[in-house]
Amino acid sequence: MGTPVSQGAGPLESVAVTTGHATHPSSRGIAEPSYLARAMVLVLGASVFAYLFGVVVHEFGHYIGAAIADVPVEGIVLHPFDLSYNDYGDLRGVSQLRLAIESAAGPVLNLFVGAGVSLFVWRRRSARWLPLVMWGPLALLQEGVGMIIGLVDYPNLESDWVSVMKAGVPPAMIGLAVTVLLVAGSVWILLLMPLAGISAEDPYWTKLVTFLAGVPLLMLGAVVYLGVMGSSVSSPAGMAQQNRSIALGASVALVASLSALHRPLFARLERISHTETSQVSWRDAGLAGAMGAAVFVFMLTFYN
Repeated sequence: MGTPVSQGAGPLESVAVTTGHATHPSSRGIAEPSYLARAMVLVLGASVFAYLFGVVVHEFGHYIGAAIADVPVEGIVLHPFDLSYNDYGDLRGVSQLRLAIESAAGPVLNLFVGAGVSLFVWRRRSARWLPLVMWGPLALLQEGVGMIIGLVDYPNLESDWVSVMKAGVPPAMIGLAVTVLLVAGSVWILLLMPLAGISAEDPYWTKLVTFLAGVPLLMLGAVVYLGVMGSSVSSPAGMAQQNRSIALGASVALVASLSALHRPLFARLERISHTETSQVSWRDAGLAGAMGAAVFVFMLTFYN
């Protein structure tokens, strides 16, 4: 990375700031077409990596939880668009408590490892590290939305948090956890926006377009894929499409809200953690894209 531009330096001035990778005309900021394109590719690659790698860790968490709780599992099925899941054996005779332990293990592992890795690299945060930095906040949001889906499904359908609630955890406690995860994840996303080259002074539409290129675009791809190809999960019918549609709507609403809140909350965010505005290069964007593509292809190898 070259020398970053301080996000807290006040309104953008009509001067050019030269870095080791790119020259960013700060009078136009991220609204410059070529710079906006780099930022969008960076966010897309980082989001695909962070979200899908979180799914992989989540499913291996279930696998570990199944081994601990003695729940029979025959394998793991991963897919970047379709539902990923553990393929269970005969569950007759398995207590609800053991099922709850296995169900909670996936989200818990993703939350703790994702947040831990992101906090570990936070002190070295830059555009180059965005895929790893983004894993933590996306894990919080990802598992928060998973809890919302569990509350919607309860008690008629089966999902991670439905199993936990059936074991005796009150739905109100799950609802409280949803609030904590969504608020914490949202604040963390606001704190990392400068790593995508976004400053508080940039127009709303540039922030919106940049982050719509992340998880919302991935979820749109999932909805289109499932609409055309269908899901490998046949029962209950439409569950995969419903889950991805909920995630798409939630991600679009979240991006729209955070893009609007970034500027008015900027001063308070600075008090939490000051982050320099990165100058995004095609090398940064390409690295993030390669990391996202690698996880995407890795998941396809587990599809059967």
